[in-house]
Amino acid sequence: MGTFGECATLTWEEKRDYVSTVVETIRGRVPYFCGTTALNTREVIRQTREFMDMGASGTMLGVPMWVKMDLPTAVQFYRDVAEAVPEAAIAIYANPEAFKFDFPRPFWQKCPKFRR
Repeated sequence: MGTFGECATLTWEEKRDYVSTVVETIRGRVPYFCGTTALNTREVIRQTREFMDMGASGTMLGVPMWVKMDLPTAVQFYRDVAEAVPEAAIAIYANPEAFKFDFPRPFWQKCPKFRR
C-alpha cells in the first residue's frame, strides 16, 4: 500500500483494516512495508508507530505531499521519522512528480548518516 493515493482516499479505519489484514495473512513470512505518507510529520509518525505495533516491517515514505520541500527540510523530515520510530525500516519513496521534490544527490548523501 502506498503508491495509488491511499493517504488521500482511504479513511484511517480503512487503512488500518487493510494493514491488519495483510499482516495477519503474511504472518511474518515476508517483510511488509506499508505507506505512511501524510500531510505532516506528526501524522506520519503516528501511523508508522501504529503499523509497526501491528507487525509491519517498515514504511514506504514520501515527503508530505503538496508541500514544496527544500533539501534541509526533506532531510530533517526523514531524520525526525527515523528518530521517532527507530524500529521501522524506511524505504524512501522518491517520486518527484507527486512530491514536488527532486531528491537530488545531496539528499541521498545525507540520509545514511541518520539511519541506524
